[in-house]
Amino acid sequence: MTKVILKQHISLDGYVAPLDGDVGFIFPSLDDALTYWIVDDIWKAGVHIMGRRTYDDMAGWWPKSNEPFAAPMNTIPKAVFSDTIEEAPWGPVEVIRSDLAAGVQHLKEMHDKPIYAHGGAGFARALIAADLVDEYRLVVHPVALGRGLAIFSGLPATRHLQHVESKSFSKGAVLNIYRRAP
Repeated sequence: MTKVILKQHISLDGYVAPLDGDVGFIFPSLDDALTYWIVDDIWKAGVHIMGRRTYDDMAGWWPKSNEPFAAPMNTIPKAVFSDTIEEAPWGPVEVIRSDLAAGVQHLKEMHDKPIYAHGGAGFARALIAADLVDEYRLVVHPVALGRGLAIFSGLPATRHLQHVESKSFSKGAVLNIYRRAP
């Protein structure tokens, strides 16, 4: 069955962003090899899923970007989970207004390739809390934010994960891939 992969950049102390949501902390450690890995990896997605805020942020950026990430982000279908979104011009896109678990199940039935989850802390936390994430691809950047937005806080139960792979990059970022423990 199609798996849900949460791809997330995090700080050494486990935050996906400082409290203001600025993800600029990732760029000093984003080297060519890591960029290549990320671009190659996101091309494998059957659909990108995200919440409304992330969709709005990405819709304002990727269509006009010349960065290496722009082609897969603009080409691969997207699904945005929102009850409030009025327009979704950055496509191809499906707006899912149903329950998160039901929406993810619908996408699993529609796609053979992996579902890649992008997002802010709230959307990622909701996926994790609902036990919808099959694999975590965490890019840990060599910076401690001290406080910020976490994705593993407030979980209803402990999550045991199985380490699959780690890969380090020249500017200090480390990719860690985990799956649900059997």
